[in-house]
Amino acid sequence: MGSIQRLEGRRVSVTLGSGALTLSGAEARPGSRPGSRPGSRTGSRTDGITVIPLAAVAEARVAGPPGSGLEIVLTDGEVHRVEGVTETASASFAAALTDALPERRDPAGSALVTRPAVRRTHWYRIAVVAAIALAYAGCAVWADDTPGERDLGVTTGLFPLFVGLSVCLLAVEEVLRRARLARHGVTTVAERVGSGDARPRYYFNDSAGIPRPYTRGSGTAPTLAVVHDPRRPDRAAHEAPLATVIRKVALLLIAGGLLLWLGAWTAFGLGRPW
Repeated sequence: MGSIQRLEGRRVSVTLGSGALTLSGAEARPGSRPGSRPGSRTGSRTDGITVIPLAAVAEARVAGPPGSGLEIVLTDGEVHRVEGVTETASASFAAALTDALPERRDPAGSALVTRPAVRRTHWYRIAVVAAIALAYAGCAVWADDTPGERDLGVTTGLFPLFVGLSVCLLAVEEVLRRARLARHGVTTVAERVGSGDARPRYYFNDSAGIPRPYTRGSGTAPTLAVVHDPRRPDRAAHEAPLATVIRKVALLLIAGGLLLWLGAWTAFGLGRPW
């Protein structure tokens, strides 16, 4: 059994890393509720990611009816529930979590819990979308005063233009990410978790012991060597020979360039007379 464990619930999943738990999905935000069990506080649900340091966890136990699943009790009495999980899976995860807990706990409990903000879209992606929207508006105005054949060509050519630009953007993003990681990256081992999924997912522990997902792997190997940026753990890439990276980027640029040429040829008649 690997050092990273994952439990899928009805509305929320929990992943165990070397130094923290992450709860992903719609969970009950802590708060008082009449009729709840002593020491258990649940409130309105919220979507996102919750990071719980292992030092803030008092115990993990199997939850009884009416909502079967797992209960994670913090040192100050706050409880996080993962519902819709079988008793066997809950007991197995609770045992793994109990073994991973440090000897010394922090009584602050919920005060140590963090909810990281969702990463915003990169500025260059917004710029690309804006450029495509402006190009489409310009093409629509231009085609309005052109013959029907050119009007059809503009409409048809926009799709390969958009796809080609996206493919080239992927190539540039790959180069920039690899270049950043080559200077500031830290290498760690990512473990394959959830082999029964349609797309196997890898997880690695960042510098703080927080489990981070990684989905760019092939899905065949049980482990991957992954390089991640300590300041931005979501920026990661698995180790690959330089020739493989160059070949991948070159193929993306060639494919994107061909699509851009096809779109420009179809939409604007570049390289052919009207």
